[in-house]
Amino acid sequence: MGQKGIFIHEGPNNLNDNGGESAGCIHLAPPDAENFYNWVTGRTRIQISYPW
Repeated sequence: MGQKGIFIHEGPNNLNDNGGESAGCIHLAPPDAENFYNWVTGRTRIQISYPW
């Protein structure tokens, strides 16, 4: 994704509820999003690897 980054936020975690593919964001269902944001403290680097 270059310098743009990938954003992680609360949202539908499947294509049907999202109305189609995302623009590159990682959507987390509300309980998962809450757990994720409670886990992250301050500036946290997250490395995402993908095979495509």
